[in-house]
Amino acid sequence: MATHNDFSNGLPVDVPAATAWAALEHMEHWLPNLATVRSVEADADAANFSRSSAVSPTNSVVLKTGHRYLVRTSEGPVMHCRIAEVDTGTGLVHIEARLGPLRSCLLCSVEPTGPCACVLRRRQTYPGMIGRLFTLCFGRREGNETTAYLRAWTDYARDLADRR
Repeated sequence: MATHNDFSNGLPVDVPAATAWAALEHMEHWLPNLATVRSVEADADAANFSRSSAVSPTNSVVLKTGHRYLVRTSEGPVMHCRIAEVDTGTGLVHIEARLGPLRSCLLCSVEPTGPCACVLRRRQTYPGMIGRLFTLCFGRREGNETTAYLRAWTDYARDLADRR
C-alpha cells in the first residue's frame, strides 16, 4: 500500500458518482470521524473565504480552487490546506497541505463504474526529505488513515444516497 512516501487505495461503492462527489463536498462532516482528525474548519483569514456557504462558516470547506481550510490533528497541530485543483469533469480534487516544513499532496477522485456505482480513490504523498522521514516514522498510521478516509467517505455517501 505504501511505497516510501505514497499512500493510495480505491474502494468500490454502490452509490451514484454524483452522490459520492456530493459527499466529498461535505468532507467537514465526515473527516472528524477519522482517528487522526479532531476538527475541520474554513480558514477565515483566507482572502477567498466564502461566507455564502449553506454550512456554518466556522467549519465549511468549499471544493473550489484556491479555497483554504484547516485540519486540526488528533494530537493538536493544525494542517493548513488549500484546494489546488477541482475538475468536476474527471471527478478529481487535488489538495495541498502543510504543517510546518511537512508538505502533503492529496488526490481524491470519483470514478463512475455504472449508474449506481463508482470507485472512490485517495492518494496521498509526502514529497521531499521531510516527507520521507515523516512516513518512515508514521507510515503505518498513514496507511490506516487512507483506508479509514475511504470508509468514512463511503459511509457518508451511502447516508446521502439513502436520504435522496
